[in-house]
Amino acid sequence: MTADAEPRDNISRAEAYVAASNAHDLEAITPMFADDADYVSSRTGTYSGIPDIIEMMRGFFEGFGDATWVTDNWRDVEGNGVEFTFVLTISGTGRPGTERVFFNDYGRIRRIEVET
Repeated sequence: MTADAEPRDNISRAEAYVAASNAHDLEAITPMFADDADYVSSRTGTYSGIPDIIEMMRGFFEGFGDATWVTDNWRDVEGNGVEFTFVLTISGTGRPGTERVFFNDYGRIRRIEVET
């Protein structure tokens, strides 16, 4: 384990990511990702690398300033990951989905998969 990795379990890491997303805090989110991370959404497509992912998130947060995620059913999954269900609420309308967050050996997010 390097100095970058924190001694937390993957569910705690994923919960921290969701909390930062709910706060729309890109400064907190950015260092959570590995340089070669991928973000794959069934709705919006695939984003590769931190700059591409953060640009997508910035546009989302700017376009949907009241977006919040309520999560449930957290569980560890194979491949050093976590899966949970969520309801994304924007302007009073909720959209359910499932998200999987996978971590590298240093505790950084290496892949996110979102299905809505």
